[in-house]
Amino acid sequence: MPTRATLFSILLLIVGLAAACGPTTVAPTAAPAAPPALAVQGKVGQELHLSLDDVKALGLQTITAEHPKSGPQEYEGVPLNTVLDQAGPAGDATAVVFNASDGFSSEVALADVRACADCLIAVEGSTLNMVMPGMSSKTWVKMVVSIEVK
Repeated sequence: MPTRATLFSILLLIVGLAAACGPTTVAPTAAPAAPPALAVQGKVGQELHLSLDDVKALGLQTITAEHPKSGPQEYEGVPLNTVLDQAGPAGDATAVVFNASDGFSSEVALADVRACADCLIAVEGSTLNMVMPGMSSKTWVKMVVSIEVK
């Protein structure tokens, strides 16, 4: 059985080796990147993968628009054409498809979208919803996660 002096010597040896190796630190890990809130892809010059903060940084506006089923409502969001300008639709693009997280989608002629000054990607909490004044209710897609330019 080892004596106290032997155990103490072993302990000092272990402490000395640990000190010689330097301090042990664990580098903090970065938080995982949030998935994009909105992707814009298809016939575009530059695909976009925007976080919710990226969408907001494009410049929020507040408008009152007539929902086909709900009447006049106030919405806050980014003009749809601002986002499309960032992506740069190709010259031969003819339509835009709004895709929701639940699988619903709606297609609108690109010319109609470009002519709509009040069309908005509304920010409601962490959800993005299409505000499409003057268009049918099926174009007012809720929980939009991607826009495909065709």
